Amino acid sequence: MDKVEKLSRVAEKILDRYLKIYQKSGGGIDTKLIVDRTGRHLQLLRFGWLNEYEFAHYPAIDFDIRGDKLWILENRTDFDLASDLRQMGIRDEDVVLGFIPEEERVFTEYAVK
Repeated sequence: MDKVEKLSRVAEKILDRYLKIYQKSGGGIDTKLIVDRTGRHLQLLRFGWLNEYEFAHYPAIDFDIRGDKLWILENRTDFDLASDLRQMGIRDEDVVLGFIPEEERVFTEYAVK
């Protein structure tokens, strides 16, 4: 299996695990796993009515594979996605924390770009 395929499979497994957690929790907010294999983009989308006036619609987790790196673009959860990736065999240098400004990424143990 090549590196990009491995990144994609691992990312999808992580998102599927969290999808199941959210589905069990209920609460009126739906969660969908969106996978664009051609564009190499994966997302856990949350949406639903919080009350009779307020509708929520946001990516809880957003991954993008750019080149041979897995970018974490969004993490609106309490889950440590980078640690999950590490535990599943993805090296820190293959992960980019895209939600951190590029000039600050040098202070993390992850890839800058």
